[in-house]
Amino acid sequence: MRWMRTRFSQVYLKSHSTLSKWHRAQAMAEYALVITLVAIAVYAAYTATGKNVSSLVNKTDASITAS
Repeated sequence: MRWMRTRFSQVYLKSHSTLSKWHRAQAMAEYALVITLVAIAVYAAYTATGKNVSSLVNKTDASITAS
């Protein structure tokens, strides 16, 4: 009976370790997905307003230079 408890403990610890590694990998994949989505959103916002922002910066620069 004791060997059965020992074997059960070994199997449990091994499966727990494997699940822990899987959860860490899943978390890393989720972080990568979030970072990718944020980068896409920033790029889309820049593409949509890029020329307006560039024009505003140039106007501000000209205004500061003229002063």
